[in-house]
Amino acid sequence: AIIPWGWREQVVLALIFLAGLIVDAAVLHGGLLQAFRSHILLTIVVCMTGALYTAVSLGRARRRIDDRVREDDEAIQRLTRELELRVEERTGELQTANAGLAEVNVELERANQDLQGFTYSVSHDLRGALRVIGGYSHLLVEEYGASLEPDARLYAEQIRSGTIRVGQLVDALLA
Repeated sequence: AIIPWGWREQVVLALIFLAGLIVDAAVLHGGLLQAFRSHILLTIVVCMTGALYTAVSLGRARRRIDDRVREDDEAIQRLTRELELRVEERTGELQTANAGLAEVNVELERANQDLQGFTYSVSHDLRGALRVIGGYSHLLVEEYGASLEPDARLYAEQIRSGTIRVGQLVDALLA
């Protein structure tokens, strides 16, 4: 696999290569002591190069982590803004719905009051008519009961009991 090399890796390789040339030159020109010194220098250069490479790698890792944290923070901020917008929209919808319900409630209360007034008026008028019908049927039976034919007397009693029953129904409806 081909590894992409950046300028830092190229500097590290160049330092290692340079250290190797120094050791070779020391062996050719200066003998064993010079070669030992050069070897120590090469070891120091290799260690420093390794430390530099590690620092470079850690720096890259840190930048990747920082980039990821920044991306995550931006995503969280974006999602937070979207959520806040949704909440505002839903709150507006609920407020509109509540206002509509309040208007309907007022209309229902008004209609209920009108219905109660109408019911009272109708029941009052109906009771008056029932009292008149019941009273005349009672007078008919009491005044002319003896001279009425049995069927006519039965009809008058049925009228009277019907008015009583309808009066009880009106009372039950109003209760």
